[in-house]
Amino acid sequence: AELPTYPFQRRRYWPTPGTAPSPADAGEDSAFWSLVDDADTARIAAETGAGEPELAAVLPALADWRQRSRRRAIAASWSYREVWHPLPATATAPPADRLVVVPATHADDPWVAAVVAALGPGTARVDIDPATADRTTCAAVLTGQPAVVVSLLGIAEEPADARHPAVPAGLAATVALLQALADRPTGARLWCLTRETVSAVPGDTVRHPVQGTLWGLGRVAALEQPALWGGLADLPGTVDARTGGLLAALLTADATEDQLAVRPSGIYARRLLPAGEPTATQPWHTGGTALVTGGTGALGSRLAHWAVSRGATHVLLLSRRGSDAPGAATLTEQLIERGARVTVAACDTADRDALAAHLDALPADQPLSTVIHAAGVSDGDRETTALTPDTLEALLRAKLLGARHLHELTADRDLDAFVLFSSGAASWGSGGQGAYAAANAYLDALAQHRHAAGLTATSVAWGAWGETGMATEPALAAELARRGVHPMDPDTALAALQRALDEDATAMTVTATDWAAFLPAFTAARPSPLLSELDRAAAPRPTEHPEPEGGPSLRERLADLPDVERTRLLLDLVRTEAAATLGHSGADAVPAERALRDLGFDSVSAVDLRNRLKAATGLALPASLVFDHPNAAAVVAHLRTALFP
Repeated sequence: AELPTYPFQRRRYWPTPGTAPSPADAGEDSAFWSLVDDADTARIAAETGAGEPELAAVLPALADWRQRSRRRAIAASWSYREVWHPLPATATAPPADRLVVVPATHADDPWVAAVVAALGPGTARVDIDPATADRTTCAAVLTGQPAVVVSLLGIAEEPADARHPAVPAGLAATVALLQALADRPTGARLWCLTRETVSAVPGDTVRHPVQGTLWGLGRVAALEQPALWGGLADLPGTVDARTGGLLAALLTADATEDQLAVRPSGIYARRLLPAGEPTATQPWHTGGTALVTGGTGALGSRLAHWAVSRGATHVLLLSRRGSDAPGAATLTEQLIERGARVTVAACDTADRDALAAHLDALPADQPLSTVIHAAGVSDGDRETTALTPDTLEALLRAKLLGARHLHELTADRDLDAFVLFSSGAASWGSGGQGAYAAANAYLDALAQHRHAAGLTATSVAWGAWGETGMATEPALAAELARRGVHPMDPDTALAALQRALDEDATAMTVTATDWAAFLPAFTAARPSPLLSELDRAAAPRPTEHPEPEGGPSLRERLADLPDVERTRLLLDLVRTEAAATLGHSGADAVPAERALRDLGFDSVSAVDLRNRLKAATGLALPASLVFDHPNAAAVVAHLRTALFP
């Protein structure tokens, strides 16, 4: 066995299993329900005096009720709502050196003029053609040293070009601007503004759901570029003196809130809160035809069965391969056995005409009643600095165009439900998922847009599903569990969907996340006001790397050593603990001068390394240690100074 080379080196091998949060079974009736779970008719008969034959007849129904009740309780604990908290009025901040970037296609828009005027006379302005913007053209206009860059590029909703019909020009241009700022770090903070894109107060009308893509992108940019990102702010359709003054005050380089809505009544900050106990008294049900996009995949198959269980008599399953998809024939047989009529078709929902043809072909006696848009693709992890119009198109095509076409083609139909499958990547952000988050954030905004128009819509931002999707891959599942994100049992997730429809919720987030485990890493480089209420509610977790009891401290062990030897041992410590954090067997995997982020450190592993070094040194180290000191040598310099000032 390889032994430590110094007395304070150690490595923890015993695994700590992760468990998804769930309600505890408690109460004076728990013994009875344990017998029901075990189907122990003899014991129940002895305890209650009832006859075993009678119990045998009723026990399955009791067990089923018990299981459904558990699922509903767990689903409730997984469910969250977006709320907008009013912020207290504050004095106007001193004007910062600002640069506002305007899409040239909207240069004469009165709304743009009002925003620019509100930012004050010291604000410089540049106009960029969003159709031709790239990181080079954006870099060319970034002159001076502005403290704040304010982007209005997102209001350009037209397609970027003919080759990228799913990509809003403003989104592509914003990506280019973000990349240009990252290429020449100046300390500037980037704020992105949208117009009538979020529903923050009663009476809000979401008129521009396409601009919602900026909100998904921004939540990811905040994680990937914490020093560069300022925030997101949504403005009303008319910017007057009141709202303009509020806007000017919040766009500062040191703002603490980063997801805001400016309204005549004040400034509102976005929060994610537990949804609480279900309030609906009548369960949602449907009939007629249920359309499921992505309908032949593992998730789509479950949704098809669920739709039939909720009353659909015909299911229209659309997917790229249609009846040629693996498992399509078996799925069809299963649904027919349940008494449903089934149509499986190959259809790209981004093709409006093809989608319209399938909708027009629906039988008159089984009209469309439910739409479930679950189609989508993932392109792996790709940071915003590496995004291109091509990668944006690949991610946005199925999600954005598909949802838009479904909305437009069914707007005149009386639907029981219009369900959009969004993602937690859009709700709170996920590194490397900028394009995916942008696509899903559009779905959330589209649901609000439909709601404002009096149309049914429910967008659910999901965490990781179990038994289906990428989270079933062992390596990814283990990584998610380490982050506190647990795979959701599909039947329980569907209970959460049922709850959302029962309550006619426009938006809901459903995730089995252990926030106490998730938040330290998620907020290591940047605080998250969005999740701050969950942070307070999360139970504290014991440290995984407790300080050793007894024996001399590290400072005492190093105190009498020459400086060169002291540095060498500290470097051994840092490299060994960094290697252990990444799963390597030895320090050789961590060169002293190699950037830790290049070696694979992210926010989660950075916090793990911080915890290891904190336990080994006894120092109070920040969660941002790896971000503040980019390689092992730099970390050692920090430790040496802290130990021996």
